[in-house]
Amino acid sequence: MDLREARYLTPTPTIMLRSYTRTPEGSIELEAENIVGEVHLGSPNPPWIVVSDALREEMTRSGMRGPVFHPTKLDRLAVAANPLPFWELSSNVILPPLSAPCVLLDAITGEQVTSDYPGAFVFREGLEPPEILYTPAEMHYTAESLKACEPFDVARTYEQFTGPHSRKFVCSQRFYQFCTERGLKIEWTPVRIDHMPQ
Repeated sequence: MDLREARYLTPTPTIMLRSYTRTPEGSIELEAENIVGEVHLGSPNPPWIVVSDALREEMTRSGMRGPVFHPTKLDRLAVAANPLPFWELSSNVILPPLSAPCVLLDAITGEQVTSDYPGAFVFREGLEPPEILYTPAEMHYTAESLKACEPFDVARTYEQFTGPHSRKFVCSQRFYQFCTERGLKIEWTPVRIDHMPQ
C-alpha cells in the first residue's frame, strides 16, 4: 500500500535515544550521551516517543487531535546540551482491540492470548507463513470499531504489549504528512481498515 493512501499508520522513529528508565512518578529519564545533535523526535525505548519543545509547539498550533504531552527528566549534562525540554508524546485516544487477522501471542511461550493479557505479548498477522513472517505486521481494525474514536491524529492501542507504558501509536494521514514535511526520521507501517461484509 502507498503510504500516502493509508488512512492510519503506525510510526517507528529511527533515532534511538536509548533510555529505559522512568522516575517513580512515571517520567522518562533521558541521558545526555544519548542525545546527539539536533533531535526533534526520537524513541528512548519503543514504543515510547519524545518530541522537542519546538515540535510540541508546532503540533499544538496545527490543531492535532489526540496528542498529550508529558514532561521528561533530563540529566544535568543533557540540560546543558539541550536547554529546552523534551516531552513524551502520548494520547487521550485509546483505540478498540485489534481485529482479525491480528493474532496475539505470549512473547515466551507463543501461546495465543487476548488483548487483556497481563503478560508480555506480540502480535502477528495470521499464524501461517508467509503472514507470520511479515516484518512488521500490519495492525487491523474494523471500520465499525473505529467510529467511536474518530476523528483523531494521534492515538494509542488498547493493547499494552509489555505492561504499563507499552501501548503502540496509531496516527492519521494528516500526522504522517506533518512529519514527512518536516523530514522527521520515522519508518511507517500502514494500518488496515477492514469492512465487515453486509
